[in-house]
Amino acid sequence: MLVGQQGYVPEPYFLTETLRSQARFHDPLQNSLFSHSGSVQGFREWSSGSGRNSPSGNGVDSPLVGDIHLPTLPIRSSQPIGHASTLAPSKVKAPIEQEHPSSIEVSPGVHEANIPSLVTPRSAVPGTSGSRCIRYAILEWESLLDSSNVQMEDWIRIATEIELNYATFDAFVILHGTDTMSYSSSALSFLLEDLGKTVVVTGAQIPLSQLRNDATDNLMGALTIAGHYIIPGPSS
Repeated sequence: MLVGQQGYVPEPYFLTETLRSQARFHDPLQNSLFSHSGSVQGFREWSSGSGRNSPSGNGVDSPLVGDIHLPTLPIRSSQPIGHASTLAPSKVKAPIEQEHPSSIEVSPGVHEANIPSLVTPRSAVPGTSGSRCIRYAILEWESLLDSSNVQMEDWIRIATEIELNYATFDAFVILHGTDTMSYSSSALSFLLEDLGKTVVVTGAQIPLSQLRNDATDNLMGALTIAGHYIIPGPSS
């Protein structure tokens, strides 16, 4: 959400671009502060070594420079993917909008696109040895909705999107406005009854676009709870 003339309004690809530019949400080279703060020794090696000063050595939330090519993940939707338009028409497209792949219809009413994945920094996982990270992808709807306008068909669509991507992902995070989150959560609890995978619904009173916000902790907490941890490596 960004500040509009009448309050906060949704903006296509703002979320994806913001998360990709912040090392706490996207650290593909695993060379940020967050990936080296698990121990005193790790931090000292990072802060005094070449990692911090390398072209992509982002300290905390600096934008990535020379971002590496990341594996894509196949995402399916009941609607076309990658053709979003802003609420206020503009001839200038954001970089992520220009790069976002378009979908193809793989079967009647089912659209698929290969979307670049994001990966969190390494972090310690309770009950396991070593550190791991979360790889995830973001599906944005066309058009983005204000949560105060959510209808029954939108709840059905959310459940359908989970069904279409059930085999690909280990868990799901639904980013939702706070106005009607309780209603959506209640509806989904019935639509997704006896589901075998975790679904987390989260939102924030103040969006990521603002310096002081609750969205950072809420989203990171949701990813941590729902995410599938993988060990970073050449094949990840």
